[in-house]
Amino acid sequence: MLDGDKIALARAIEARGGSIYARVPRTGGAGTVRVEPVDLPLFLDNHTAWLAKVFGVTVADLEAYYAFDQMPRCDGITRTGRRCRNALANDSDPDEFARLHRSGRCHLHS
Repeated sequence: MLDGDKIALARAIEARGGSIYARVPRTGGAGTVRVEPVDLPLFLDNHTAWLAKVFGVTVADLEAYYAFDQMPRCDGITRTGRRCRNALANDSDPDEFARLHRSGRCHLHS
C-alpha cells in the first residue's frame, strides 16, 4: 500500500466517524493518542520515528528512554570521571526523560 493510500484510508475512516488511536508510553504506564491521517504511513512504517514525533524528541532520545528503563539519570561527572547516573525521576514520559537526561543534575551535582 502506498503512503497516499494509507492517508486516504485514515481519512475515510474519520469521514465515517472513526479514529485511529495508538498506545504510547506515559508516566506510570501507558496512554493513548490519536494517529493523524497524515502520520499513518510513519506509524505503520517506522513506529519509533512516529513515537519520537508524538513526543517531540529525537529517535536517539527515544532509544535512550528505553535503554535507561524510562528513568532519566544525572548528567554530572563523578570524581572518577564517570557519569553519575543517579535517578532524577522514578518514571517519565519520553519528552520529560529527554529534557532531564540531557542536562539534569542530581542533588550532588546541581
